[in-house]
Amino acid sequence: MSQTDGDPIFKAIESIVQKTSALKCSDSTMPHAPNIAGATNACRRSVAVKILGEETLKRKAISDLVLLPLWSQWAQN
Repeated sequence: MSQTDGDPIFKAIESIVQKTSALKCSDSTMPHAPNIAGATNACRRSVAVKILGEETLKRKAISDLVLLPLWSQWAQN
């Protein structure tokens, strides 16, 4: 009896290996070739949205910190 026979992690890994090795290519939902252009465009879009979101938050923070107190002072006078 080897040390790995009773190890639950080893058993789980072996089970995964057996199940995945039994899969056929036709069973896979992934395309055979990755769509590099699509992934690149999606990444660029998500980065652009993140940058725009950060700029919007910065502008809002500046507005809240600077303009709102000035507006409040002006409104009181």
